[in-house]
Amino acid sequence: MSFDASKRQASGSSKILNRRILPPVKLIVSEAAKIEALSRDLLHTKLGIKENFDVQIDEYPKIYNLNSFGKQIVIQMMRSNPSFKGFKIDLKDHILSPHILFLAGTLCGNFDHMNTSPLYGFKVLDIGCGALSSYAPSPDDEDLLVHFYNDHPPIAAEILQILGAQVTGIEPRPHNKQEYSHPLSYKHKVMEFSEIGDWLPSAEEKFDVIACLHLFSRSDFLYTYSSPEQITDFFRNFRKAISPQGLLYTSVPLLPASPENQETNQQIFREAGFKVIYEGYYWILEPV
Repeated sequence: MSFDASKRQASGSSKILNRRILPPVKLIVSEAAKIEALSRDLLHTKLGIKENFDVQIDEYPKIYNLNSFGKQIVIQMMRSNPSFKGFKIDLKDHILSPHILFLAGTLCGNFDHMNTSPLYGFKVLDIGCGALSSYAPSPDDEDLLVHFYNDHPPIAAEILQILGAQVTGIEPRPHNKQEYSHPLSYKHKVMEFSEIGDWLPSAEEKFDVIACLHLFSRSDFLYTYSSPEQITDFFRNFRKAISPQGLLYTSVPLLPASPENQETNQQIFREAGFKVIYEGYYWILEPV
């Protein structure tokens, strides 16, 4: 092969490597604002979830369809645990957690039940994905649905995988097949949060999306990464593992959103090599 031919082939490979498969940034930002506004209405309404959801959803059928699709996965997960069998659990008006609708809704250009692979080709890393196993002791009188969610099941990772993405989930807990028989389809890696920084730079592939939407509410994460400097180092490893056109979805390290914390959050991501493209309850960033 001639030098020119080799150069053309290398150039073509580079274009393929750097091609954007995610929706355009402007579309993602626009969708993020709409979904967060909808989520606020659903969570804070005093009129009742169902009534408000029906009113709002006329303007946003994609989220309605995603919610209906995801609810079926939640039901399958729950019913695979004998503790939930034989009990009536009303999921008729159930709404997925806001971070799931936010993540899936911004990545899907559109969604209906006939289009179940809108994320085909996406490589996703979900850090702190959860596991089908008990997370903490639950009171005997606790609502079963609350009990299920308090176990931090890997709903987001499973939904994204079934929607067509290639998902790797990292979680310190393994799945407990004696508790849950549901066959999960995504790749689950059991790893302590303290080990992620060493693993990320050596990952075999670059990820189009890295999601860590609940790390900063988990004590087992904060025990390892408690200072802004440690958190910055943690996100620097993300920069090495994300594709050039990829996106980072995250909650913010420091709350409440005071001016001082806002500046510290901005500094953490800036020094880690990311630029904020959406700033709401959740943030979306791109590598620079």
